[in-house]
Amino acid sequence: MDETPIVPAAKRGDKSICMPVETEAQYQSLMENADACRSHLMQLWRRHPELLPAHFEQGFRFHSFVYSRKLGLRMRRIELHATQEVYQLRPDFVMPYMVGRTEQVEKGLYLCRFGVPFDGLAYVLGRNSMYWYRAYRSLGRCSIVGSTVKAPERLPEHLLADEKHTWWQGQRVYLPTTVAQGCILGASLTTAASTEALRCGYLEFVQQAQALQPDYKPQTVNTDGWEATQQAWCIFIRLRGLVRFW
Repeated sequence: MDETPIVPAAKRGDKSICMPVETEAQYQSLMENADACRSHLMQLWRRHPELLPAHFEQGFRFHSFVYSRKLGLRMRRIELHATQEVYQLRPDFVMPYMVGRTEQVEKGLYLCRFGVPFDGLAYVLGRNSMYWYRAYRSLGRCSIVGSTVKAPERLPEHLLADEKHTWWQGQRVYLPTTVAQGCILGASLTTAASTEALRCGYLEFVQQAQALQPDYKPQTVNTDGWEATQQAWCIFIRLRGLVRFW
């Protein structure tokens, strides 16, 4: 074992890298052997560079260890040579934000699709209702664009935008949705279908896309004839330089 120091848990906002492994035993072995861990990460970068941060190919050093008392896991942290940014290596059998192990959480989150209440999940699967509520809410922290596209050069040039009308707790609501190339890239909920409400709804996609590529400018946006939708996207055209509107 190398002598990398153990430090307290990462502060809020620190970045993480989800590291695929075949078994937990393999992961524990990688934590014990720095050379094997480096080799594993380099193989991951060659196969799936989108899973690793920008500038990873310029090299990194092992920074420290983080220990999760809740999960009984020790995790390495790496520091990129190019940017000095520190990333925590999280095994893929652990949920983001260390909510729990995936095998312990996935059945409860699956049942959420069918409207099972959180106190019902707690009664059947253990924990408490607030645990399941937080686990369910944590799924919304990820960027849809960043999780789906990953590589900036693969952002689509042509978009389609529309709203689905539905009901939520007895109130009519609207789901501004942005799609391209068979993928949903943005979806949010608004309580009105006005220009300003839809602008706020579609803004989520715009912000996520430009977080991945700051100068992202799709060539066209295709909508139906709803004036508020067109006006909402016209605002983005004027403010953010989108090229053409259909």
